[in-house]
Amino acid sequence: MNLRAAIDRLEELVISSSPIPLTGIKLIRERDLLGDLDKIRLNIPNAIAEAERVLSEGDRIVGQAEAHAQNIINTAQARAEQLVSESTIRRRAEQEAAQIRDRALKEREETLRLAQQESDRIRMEIDRYADSVLNDLEQRLSESLNVIRESRTQLDRPTPAKTTSDR
Repeated sequence: MNLRAAIDRLEELVISSSPIPLTGIKLIRERDLLGDLDKIRLNIPNAIAEAERVLSEGDRIVGQAEAHAQNIINTAQARAEQLVSESTIRRRAEQEAAQIRDRALKEREETLRLAQQESDRIRMEIDRYADSVLNDLEQRLSESLNVIRESRTQLDRPTPAKTTSDR
């Protein structure tokens, strides 16, 4: 059961629980509530593992970008060495090599920048998703706790039968 399904199950438990007439309060079986909360606790690591997988994929993309940039630099250096034969050719080759190296470095920086942006975007999405899930869980748990507290308050109030028998 995934995290969303576990939260949906918890919501269904609250919705389908027995109402106390005329109070707007519902009774929830503690065992069912705690069981669903355990399922949620067990699924949170799966959600985190998925987030880590996405981050790892971002790191892999950055690694590929660096390898591509290094290949471009190696190609530029090989081309520059090939052009070295005479002094005018050598100067031209050195100029070309420098231009190619500069272009390769700029392309590498741009590729790394784009990969970092993508990685940052993915991390932000993961953070937003985790925050959303945790916020939703917090709200549902708060509602459930309020229902439980109200039920306990109702149980603690003296009833007319209690009051007369106490005298």
